[in-house]
Amino acid sequence: MPTNSMPTNAMPTNSKRPNRALYLFLGKALLLYIVWNLLYQGWISKHTLLEQQMTSSLGVVSSKLMNRLGYNTTAIDDFKDPQAAYSKILLDGQPLVLIAHACNGLTLLVLFIGFILIYPGDWKVKTLYILLGSILIYLINVIRILILLLNMIYFQGSFDFNHKYTYTIAVYVCVFVLWMLWANRFSKKTLYAYRVNG
Repeated sequence: MPTNSMPTNAMPTNSKRPNRALYLFLGKALLLYIVWNLLYQGWISKHTLLEQQMTSSLGVVSSKLMNRLGYNTTAIDDFKDPQAAYSKILLDGQPLVLIAHACNGLTLLVLFIGFILIYPGDWKVKTLYILLGSILIYLINVIRILILLLNMIYFQGSFDFNHKYTYTIAVYVCVFVLWMLWANRFSKKTLYAYRVNG
């Protein structure tokens, strides 16, 4: 037997690298979540109009799309009380659905962007993916609101359940698919290109 052969019980010196990379990623994700919550609670929700603009735009866009479908809807914002701020969608002048800040998808959008930022990959591809992914998440949220509006019109009895579970889970699944698409396709591809060209 050759003297330079590796013993059967020997472990590669880099065997712990995958675990180290995983822990580093999870640590970054946790730090991102903490920073976002501190930033949101301490500054964004109190000193900017970002949430109001996000909520208002969802109300306006959803209302206009409902009008295109033949419904007489309007969107009215009420942001006087920060604890109960919402965009109200009216059908024939009667309240139909309220879009609260908690439902505007801002936090989900930030988590999506944060995941892409801390995951390996080419920055040019990241920028494009974040831009297209953010637009897609916004459109998915608009579709969710449209379905909720139709749900409220035709199937009021199932509205609360679908609002709380069905459509919320559907949106999170869509974002999870975007994450997996980046991790399993684009990220690996760009990293491989770096190894070849770097």
